[in-house]
Amino acid sequence: YNELTGIIPPELMSLPEIHWLRFSANPLQGTLPATLSQTARMLSQLEFHSAGIEGDLKVLANHRLTSFEGRENPKLCGLVPVGVRYASGFNYYGTKLGVPCSVVA
Repeated sequence: YNELTGIIPPELMSLPEIHWLRFSANPLQGTLPATLSQTARMLSQLEFHSAGIEGDLKVLANHRLTSFEGRENPKLCGLVPVGVRYASGFNYYGTKLGVPCSVVA
């Protein structure tokens, strides 16, 4: 809710002790940065509902999140990694999660 715009900066993922990321209700665009995969050991909570994120969640394949909120991102698609699917708050309403991204495009 900070009125952040544009893409999520890849450099943000290089913070050494990042545990929570909350981007909800910001008019962002683009995909989750590939550098997010580097946070698998640290990141436990990720929230970006209603944020304009698109593409898949492949960068979260090795994560074991305790909390995840990604609803209301209509261009979010593809398979849901296990470590996301069973996180508290998981809700795919308003997304195309579960639908191949090639079909959504």
